[in-house]
Amino acid sequence: MLKKNTLAISLWIIVVTLGLMLPAFQCKAASYRPDTSIRILSQYPDGSNSAPAQTQVWKIVPETLADGAMLLQFFLASAGSETAVCELEFSGAGRDGEVRWRGIGKETEKTCQNNFLLVPGFPAPCDVLPVNNPGDGYVYQDRNEAGGSVFIRKYQVTLQSVTPSEARANGWLDENTPDFSGLVMVTAVDQRGETAVRQLWPINGSWWIYEETPQRRSRRIY
Repeated sequence: MLKKNTLAISLWIIVVTLGLMLPAFQCKAASYRPDTSIRILSQYPDGSNSAPAQTQVWKIVPETLADGAMLLQFFLASAGSETAVCELEFSGAGRDGEVRWRGIGKETEKTCQNNFLLVPGFPAPCDVLPVNNPGDGYVYQDRNEAGGSVFIRKYQVTLQSVTPSEARANGWLDENTPDFSGLVMVTAVDQRGETAVRQLWPINGSWWIYEETPQRRSRRIY
């Protein structure tokens, strides 16, 4: 009886310890599913310090579809256009983890699994990372087709807990960003060890606060 009680206590301690650790390295299922439209400011450095970076404000409009899927449309905030530059569709029931991207005019399309989708070089901040990944250091595949050939690249995704002071010291937060009790940096690194995209998320957040790729830096406007 004593051994059984000791084992039960040990298992309970492990469960409690894991429960305390997980919130520091996860954002919950609400990621990429905002309740209302959001605005993002993107900057596009030209690679030199002689000229200021070009900027663009994006308006991202969410819509819940009949099957529970989430549709996000990306608009140029200053243009007043009714045509989306691109859109993301996150799967509903029966297709968990599937993400579909459609470009201008819906002539180009890309579908990925496991909540991992990259659109390198596209101006809108529409890359998707597996924020709800239960582990760290997972490897994901990005599949592209061109000229009848299929190209597959592998990316390792890591999650790192970040304090607000660290985030401000690195320029990931500005003076207009609200205070958050917990932050997670989610980073995708390619096979050459180069960062493809990284996003700073608040715990339980529906959208990232800051995003960075080799072509742009973006932050949410509050």
